Amino acid sequence: MLKITINNHEHWANSDKEIEHLLRDHEASEYREIWIENDKANMCALAAGKIAWLMFLRFNGDAGFSSRNPNYTGAKDEMLEFMLSNGQMDEYPLSWTLPEETWVKAILHFAKTGQPIKTIQWHDDGGQK
Repeated sequence: MLKITINNHEHWANSDKEIEHLLRDHEASEYREIWIENDKANMCALAAGKIAWLMFLRFNGDAGFSSRNPNYTGAKDEMLEFMLSNGQMDEYPLSWTLPEETWVKAILHFAKTGQPIKTIQWHDDGGQK
């Protein structure tokens, strides 16, 4: 059973269908902070509307990895606002964001495997080689 926290509300899920149902239930929220936790690693999606950027953290205190969108064609410095579950507004590059189909698939993959999906370009935020 996986713990899923959406905008500070804890849920538990056993299957892809349950996770998808939880995501749909919160779809009306313009902003969502979604955490999927297993025994070791965590994945976070910060969503604004239907797009989101992802973080994968291997352990507590890890700088982790964040998503990049190699198909992004806009301005390199274009930013998008995301609201954290505590109400804080943060801006992140639009080039880090992914369409809904891609980030939901990544969350479901993590839920099954505990690993980041290989079809996403991940940036090592800790700078390790």
